Amino acid sequence: MMRDGLLAELKKIEQPTNAINDAENMEKLQAFHVRSSTLQNKVNNAEEAVRKAEKTGKEARKLAGDYAKLFQEAVQQRQYYSVLARVFEPSAIEASSSLDFYNREIQRVEIALLNAQASHNDRVAEARLADEELKVAEDGKTT
Repeated sequence: MMRDGLLAELKKIEQPTNAINDAENMEKLQAFHVRSSTLQNKVNNAEEAVRKAEKTGKEARKLAGDYAKLFQEAVQQRQYYSVLARVFEPSAIEASSSLDFYNREIQRVEIALLNAQASHNDRVAEARLADEELKVAEDGKTT
């Protein structure tokens, strides 16, 4: 009987001990769930960051391709215009020389026109003077 009494006492002690152990295990389990949840959030955030980085990388590669095409087009245009410049350079030089020649001719014509105008003005002045002298001479004859 004593043994049964001891077993009963042992069971009384074991129940609170088991409850304490269960509570400790529950706290540990809860802490594990919190850590697990935190880690899962970090994993989810990392996965999202990877997706964004992949998307950004894809966009950057597309942009790089677009710029490469634009650069290639610019190189082709430069080559095309370089050829045109070489083809038309002699014509441009001739046109420039012709313009210089015509500018000099225009200046000569303007100078000749100014001289002709001055000569005309001198002749008009001489004619007026002669006309006045003639009038004076005619007036002198009549008086």
